[in-house]
Amino acid sequence: MQIDKRLIPIFTRSLPKIKFYPDDIKLPESDYDVHVAIGSLGKYLRNDEKDFLRSKNKFFISDQKRTQHIRQELSVPKKLICGISWKSGSGMTGTNKSLSLEKLATIFDPEKISLVNLQYGDVSKDIDLLKSKSNIELIQYDSIDNFNDLDGVASLIDACDFIVSVDNVTIPVASALGKKTFVLLSYNPEWRILFNRDESPWYPSASLYRQERLGDWDAALEKLKAELLKFVN
Repeated sequence: MQIDKRLIPIFTRSLPKIKFYPDDIKLPESDYDVHVAIGSLGKYLRNDEKDFLRSKNKFFISDQKRTQHIRQELSVPKKLICGISWKSGSGMTGTNKSLSLEKLATIFDPEKISLVNLQYGDVSKDIDLLKSKSNIELIQYDSIDNFNDLDGVASLIDACDFIVSVDNVTIPVASALGKKTFVLLSYNPEWRILFNRDESPWYPSASLYRQERLGDWDAALEKLKAELLKFVN
């Protein structure tokens, strides 16, 4: 299997019977008998929702030593650890999927929840703005590059108690780890999320909170805030 080289460490650990190659090299055709694009596998393996029941809900295994070390560093007495992400870098749909960190942070109780940054890219201005306008602090775990070190990101996610994110790469990684995840969805999400439901067979550990109107996050955030209140207590 050829995949992004950033994913090879965690895929190799999680699926040791498969041989993985970076997707930026050319493999000799003599090395394989049949070729299929990864994006087409659903056609053969997921034709019905019952097909999902035959597979494990969790198949990623993080680096447990690294995960435990991160957990120890992030732990605060009487607080749950929540990893958050608020932007999508998708070229066509990223703007619709994203919201401001300041708006997202309003749904959390800082007395009971420690927030950890899972957002990729340079978001230092977002974090500084949040700190200047509120008493909410977002922890930046600097030893992990959230864009290039995806194996590290997997350990960072696994060290959290739960995840809150918009629809970006955080969601499939968290779901593959079996981590409880709350997903904020735009009004017109991608097809794989499906429609008119608050869960998805693709992401069995996730709960979905959808925009009721295009560009309006208020209702979805209010629903999620109420759900987090029950979850934390």
